[in-house]
Amino acid sequence: MLLVHLALVALLMIIFPISKLLHAPGLFFSPTRNQTDNARELRHVAAWTNALDKRA
Repeated sequence: MLLVHLALVALLMIIFPISKLLHAPGLFFSPTRNQTDNARELRHVAAWTNALDKRA
């Protein structure tokens, strides 16, 4: 059992860098998971839009 386990671990270590398993840790570092959803509360308004609003 130990040799089978070690062989499977070695196989995973060989396959891991070229497989899609490497995408899994990126889930925790994606910006959409770390950003707060406050787009309406903290809306960025550019300075040049004020001139357009006054003209209309």
